[in-house]
Amino acid sequence: VAATVGAGDTLGTMTVNNGTLLVNGVLTTNTTSIVTVAANATLGGTLVPEVISDHDWLRGEFITTVQKRGAAIIEARGASSAASAANAAIDTVVRLTTATAGDDCVSVGVTSHGEYGVPEGLTFGFPIKTDSHGVWKVKEGFALDDFATERIKITTDELNGERDEVRALGLI
Repeated sequence: VAATVGAGDTLGTMTVNNGTLLVNGVLTTNTTSIVTVAANATLGGTLVPEVISDHDWLRGEFITTVQKRGAAIIEARGASSAASAANAAIDTVVRLTTATAGDDCVSVGVTSHGEYGVPEGLTFGFPIKTDSHGVWKVKEGFALDDFATERIKITTDELNGERDEVRALGLI
């Protein structure tokens, strides 16, 4: 799934990858309790919540649409979304090996070191910046409102539960 909004927009591309929706400036992780925080994304240099004044839509229908994007791809193509997933994997490799422009970032599922209150060791979608040598790091400093903090907690609890279930099976 790729959508270009416009040149120079930090909400420039949306790509599904490794369980993480890649939206420049948007923190998100792909679980049933998906976290999609558009509060820090910009469109034409303006924060998305200032461009899209329907905040209920941003916190409701937008998230629901993101949650159901895989099924939408299958419905539109009449086939598996595997090609989209493969394209997203390629896109992520390119983004992790190419310098990130300006203040842009891309959300990638990586192991947490405690950023944004996510427990250390948990794989989560974080905003990532890559330098010209292909070295990436989590871009910290995005402000999270109460809604984002609560959604992150719900998703963190869900991911911790899944990890604990796998651990109970003796697989990790």
